[in-house]
Amino acid sequence: MSAVDPMSLRPLWTLDLGARAVCCSAAGDVFVACNDTPEVLRIDARSGTVVATSTLALCAEALQVIGDALVIITGAEVLALEKSFDTRWVRAEPVCSATASNDSLFVLTRDTALTRLDLRNGSVLWSRRVGRHILPQLAAAEDRVVYAVESVVVGLSGAGAVCWVHSAPRRIVAGPGACGAGALAVADRTGIVRVLGIADGKHVASYSALPVRPIALTGSPSTVVGIGADGDVWGIDLVTQA
Repeated sequence: MSAVDPMSLRPLWTLDLGARAVCCSAAGDVFVACNDTPEVLRIDARSGTVVATSTLALCAEALQVIGDALVIITGAEVLALEKSFDTRWVRAEPVCSATASNDSLFVLTRDTALTRLDLRNGSVLWSRRVGRHILPQLAAAEDRVVYAVESVVVGLSGAGAVCWVHSAPRRIVAGPGACGAGALAVADRTGIVRVLGIADGKHVASYSALPVRPIALTGSPSTVVGIGADGDVWGIDLVTQA
């Protein structure tokens, strides 16, 4: 595992370890889930020094820094660690993905239930079934959590009520991925990317078919970045194509 300076691309440090998941905090920490052991490391991004280690019951599949907690997904549970790496809470339930808004954590379970957890203690605020063919990616912002199933994108309120439904002409295969304040992107099976408002689900813009079938999307206020089924990474400049 290596780190480089983002401006000059100069190598900063290298650690002899395999990583299966990585995320960073705004405070300058790098969190790494080891590939062959059920350990999560906290690394100083400036020096590459391992400053803390947490041993889990199973290897971590995904990591995400949310507020002041590190949320970890394994094959059998979702848990949150404090900054000190002490365990804040553990919930024994297989989870596919997670996203957060304010003090809430939204998780998609393997039995296709969308559940809102209190990030402070892991308690369930609400849970609802969302269909067998839901995509594993979630987006949350502005008291909304959004998911896609078949050719439909659904926005729920923070209380779990349906706020809006957007029907696309073709089956959605990637997204929703947040792409700036108040917007999200989805892509259909032909590669066309649609940008929707998170608050109301209204169509904002569409972009020409991509050269590959996308399987995941993310973005920023000016760019949508995706991964294709063949492993290629591509980007759409939302400014120049608007």
